[in-house]
Amino acid sequence: MVSPTTRVTGEEVGRHQGDTRPRVKTSRSRLLASVVGNIAADTVSRPRESAQDAATPEDARARRRAKAVRHALEQLGPFYIKMGQMLSTRPDLTSDVLIEELEHLHDSVALSPFAEFGAILDQEMPSWRHLFRSIDLVNPLGSASLAQVYRVVLRDGSSAVVKIQRPRIRAQVLEDMKRMRRAARLVGRLAPGFNELIDVDAMLQVIFNGMEPELDFTVEAQNMEDARRAAREFKHITVPKVLDATPRVLVQSLAPGTSIAAADRAGFATKERKNICRDLLKFMYQGYLSDHVFHADPHPGNIFVQPGEKATLIDWGMVGRIDRSLGRKLALLMLNIAQNDAAATARTWVEMGHATARADLH
Repeated sequence: MVSPTTRVTGEEVGRHQGDTRPRVKTSRSRLLASVVGNIAADTVSRPRESAQDAATPEDARARRRAKAVRHALEQLGPFYIKMGQMLSTRPDLTSDVLIEELEHLHDSVALSPFAEFGAILDQEMPSWRHLFRSIDLVNPLGSASLAQVYRVVLRDGSSAVVKIQRPRIRAQVLEDMKRMRRAARLVGRLAPGFNELIDVDAMLQVIFNGMEPELDFTVEAQNMEDARRAAREFKHITVPKVLDATPRVLVQSLAPGTSIAAADRAGFATKERKNICRDLLKFMYQGYLSDHVFHADPHPGNIFVQPGEKATLIDWGMVGRIDRSLGRKLALLMLNIAQNDAAATARTWVEMGHATARADLH
């Protein structure tokens, strides 16, 4: 732990954690072209085997494509890492092999020296040295695509978390959005059949709508406060408390335990696991079907658990919103699936979007 009253230079911090960011040697245009080409090839071939079980030459090619996509996204930077994270939750758009590879983006973003974030902390929250008794610079809690997260001890002795946005990230993300829109238009012209099946422009707009609010931590703070109120009626889940927020710095209470993916299930009683699971599902369904506002990035790394404690949903930068009409159709779709009614499920599914010209609706 390092006292915030002690000045830490970039060189000193570098000796603690080093600058491990990958060096970009290939042009961004070529990297972007390789990502688009490999994802398109993955979509067309759709290998369904897991990476561990794959044995055929096509499976080996699929694994190489998946690794190439992940490495290119990491070199392209935060915006593309976030896109990869979102694709890793979309089995309707990507294969199992690509999903397995992209899942590493959730917890494998290279650490950056604290010196890059200290300047932002000084600008956004000049009183942080009085707010924090200490800050752990040696072992950041996380290095996400848009921010880095540190454990802090407050003046009253309680533990908390400070999330600091990466330098110049807003301008970079907005510029990357422009590039991707141009790429989407090019895909639409060169591959109209593919674009009809997967509306690239519409898909990108969904991603952009989710990402733009993440660039302002005061929006995330408001999302968290709203979600914390909604979670009060649940016995087994909660949401961190916002302690302070500016557009580029967010201070919140510390979520106990570890991510649900890394947790030792043997440490939890069967009843406790079921209760947490039930409340997580109830909370998400309430967001989809009743509140029409929901956590839009609920991957396992954003759910923390500890025996004897409530599960905590973190990272509220991405929040989804749906209108009442779509919410009703979604509820009907779930009922049709539960009743094993294939015809009604298909009809409702088509009503939620639009059919392509090649679709056989009958």
